[in-house]
This record gives sequence, C-alpha cells and structure tokens, in this order.
Amino acid sequence: DHWETEPWSGRIVATPFTPGAVAILEPGNRSFQTMGEPHDVYSGPFILPRTHETIVTGRGHAWVVGGNSLQPWKPADALIRAGAGGISAVYDATSIQAIIAVDTAHRLWGTLDDIKWQKLVSLDKYAFGKVFNSPGAKSALFVSEKAVTKISKAESGGAAVLVAETLSSTNANGADRNFAYLPLFGDVLEYGR
Repeated sequence: DHWETEPWSGRIVATPFTPGAVAILEPGNRSFQTMGEPHDVYSGPFILPRTHETIVTGRGHAWVVGGNSLQPWKPADALIRAGAGGISAVYDATSIQAIIAVDTAHRLWGTLDDIKWQKLVSLDKYAFGKVFNSPGAKSALFVSEKAVTKISKAESGGAAVLVAETLSSTNANGADRNFAYLPLFGDVLEYGR
C-alpha cells in the first residue's frame, strides 16, 4: 500500500494497490478507519504541506482527504477548464510555491495561484514520477524513468509564470538514473560516469 504521514497532524493516510477504500490512522489510534468507495482504485496520497491538504486521485478526479469523508479538490475545476482531461497526480512544489499536476493524458501542469493553470510539457504514456524540490536551484524537478523536467519561475509581461525544461529523456527507462535527491540539503544532483 501507498501511505504518507501528514506533517501537520501526524495522521497516516494510505491507499491500496487494488480496489479498496482510503484508510486513515489517527495519532493514538490502533486501527485504520476507511473512507471513500471501497471498490475504487485510488492513487496517492499526495501531501500538500503549504495548504495542509492530502489529496487522493481516481477515475480522473482529485479529492481532499477530510476528517470523515473525501471532498472534491477545488483547484481541480480550474485545471479541467484549462484543458486537462482528468487528474492522476498532484504535488506541492514548495521550492517555487507552485502546485504541479499530472493529467490523465500524461501532461504536466502547474499553477502559482490554484486558478491559472499552465500546460508545461507532454510526458511519455508510462512516465510515472515524483516531484523533488530544489530550493538551492530555485526550481522543482519532475523525475520519472522516461524524463527529468526542471520547473522554475520566470517573468512574462510583468507576471510570474512557470517554465519547464527537459534535462534528460529516453525512450527506454533510465532518464532518472543520473539524478540523486538529497533531502537533507534540498538539492538534486546530476552525476555521470
């Protein structure tokens, strides 16, 4: 199962690999409580520390894991209106104060305000990945086995926008092999032979 601990509450949120419900373990409890439809397949959980939200996705939708139920994630509406087909993953890029999402059409999206979403890049169909924050580089990296994409802020017409740059890509797996994330320092290192 996939699980994460919310840093602000200490509760554990878990999603099963197979159809099942989202499971919550509150601090001090000895058993998990479930919420959501038990026959659904959920992805995540995705922790958004800046907004104190935990998101799970399934069937192209994103929900906030509340105290007793799953609630629709409000920024999803603006993302769908921007052209996303549905939502498969959501990440908090704290190093650039942005939210990064992957849609069901395998495209990377970003927002600085939860309202104006930008399509950043198209990904390979099997480019499942994760976002790593790199405060030292003032950027975030979406790292998958097929591609490594650097996401940073820039100015355009007096407004802040997000810019994506592909650092490494391959048709086979292995684009991520020359990158190492150092959580202690908040940096991503690229290395070679």
